Amino acid sequence: MFGDRWDDTTRRDLMGRKQARESRSHTSSDDDLFTAPEVAQFCKVDLKTIHNWVDREQIKHFRTPGRHLRFRRKDVLDFLKRFDYPIPSELKRDEPSVLVLAVSSSTGLATRKLLGAGLSIDIHEDLFDLLLKAGQQPPDIIVAEAEFPGLDLGKLRATLEHSPLTRTCKLVVLTTDERPMASAERAHADAWVARSAPRELRAVLESMLGL
Repeated sequence: MFGDRWDDTTRRDLMGRKQARESRSHTSSDDDLFTAPEVAQFCKVDLKTIHNWVDREQIKHFRTPGRHLRFRRKDVLDFLKRFDYPIPSELKRDEPSVLVLAVSSSTGLATRKLLGAGLSIDIHEDLFDLLLKAGQQPPDIIVAEAEFPGLDLGKLRATLEHSPLTRTCKLVVLTTDERPMASAERAHADAWVARSAPRELRAVLESMLGL
């Protein structure tokens, strides 16, 4: 799918690992996901109220293969802010998470510099490694270099949307001014930013993260 190493076997292995993670209950190490009782505690309401909110689609959620409700940290925070609930300390995180798909270590370091401080940034030069990391610790945003060899944005977006854990992850594409950007390509990313406009990249991320 994304080059010679990306075949059906590796894709099944990746999805199997993600599904195994989804089926686990929330633990202290899995701090990006919360159960319905935990969300009820955050909001100081009973469990029935949480299920009512879910039924009315007032709060984003997904279900594990065992049909257990799970809520991503970002979605819970969005809900609390929208309805003016106080933010519990358990939900606060020092830095938003950003994964970067870089053509090389040099361009990866350049992208880190463009992103600036206040973000947890993890650079990857291998798409498979980046997707494994995203499945284990879902990031808030993925920044991908448009010039990454063999990158197919449509297939990358489809892979992210395959799992509830990464479905809401934002995808930002970093490109050079000279590279043409077809409308079909644009449709698969949440934003396109020219490398020559470093302030724009930071501004786009801050807008997406609500900073």
